[in-house]
Amino acid sequence: MTHKKTNAFTLVELLVVISIIGILMALLLPAIQSARESGRRTQCMNNIRQLGLGVQYFVAAKGQRLPASYISSPKASFHKQLLPYIEETALNNQYDHKKNWDDPANATVIKSTIATFVCPTVPETGRDGAADYAVDAQILKTSFPVLQSYYGWTVPASSCDKNGNLSSAISKDLFLPVAKIYDGASKTLLVVEDAGRPGKYDERQSVQVGTVAADTVPWASSKNNFDTGKAPLMNQTNDDEIYSFHTGGVASVRCDGSTHFMSDEISFQAFVYLFTAAGGET
Repeated sequence: MTHKKTNAFTLVELLVVISIIGILMALLLPAIQSARESGRRTQCMNNIRQLGLGVQYFVAAKGQRLPASYISSPKASFHKQLLPYIEETALNNQYDHKKNWDDPANATVIKSTIATFVCPTVPETGRDGAADYAVDAQILKTSFPVLQSYYGWTVPASSCDKNGNLSSAISKDLFLPVAKIYDGASKTLLVVEDAGRPGKYDERQSVQVGTVAADTVPWASSKNNFDTGKAPLMNQTNDDEIYSFHTGGVASVRCDGSTHFMSDEISFQAFVYLFTAAGGET
């Protein structure tokens, strides 16, 4: 009687195959994660580009003037001013422009999530009405000592405003004419990332989930503009500072609408030159 020969894996062969699959997965996963983050970063850059374009449309409609970083009466943010110019006409119509952003009349509309305002890399979810992009309005002179000590460069008096601070192109209640961006619109910052709010993060580590003060949450809030004051300049904390969840830098847009991934290794000198609208720097 003859026995029919059967083909089968031995235990050793099976273990070898499993090991090879494990090695391949270990090699592929970082590449997959990197590809996903690359896609998210591209989306983030596109979001901030839309804000830059929205500002260009605002400028064209408002007599060649930039939006204010914040309007004090009635209280409203930079973001609220852009609604009609970033294809959010429906929300703009729901918003009561005669009332403050935090008035009960606007309680529902300010919780609307606007995709253009949200960075897809932020790990925290359920952030109704969040804004991950903000206006860096000033570097106060009281912050100079810590920044100058950290970076080893002294801010020249010629770059400062009449109060001794460093002012950006857009300020509270100021609709700056584009013609007064003497340093050049392509060389002047407009909007940067301050991502993750209302969660609080320090160096990519969550400190408090969803516990930053309530007025930092909605895109309509005054807290969507801030004063830089800590060293290093970015990616240290999202508590009123330039901050992203991307590796190596943050998304930014300049006054001419051009977008740039700004390195978090940028020198203080280069940052100041980009920050001011009329500092006279090259």
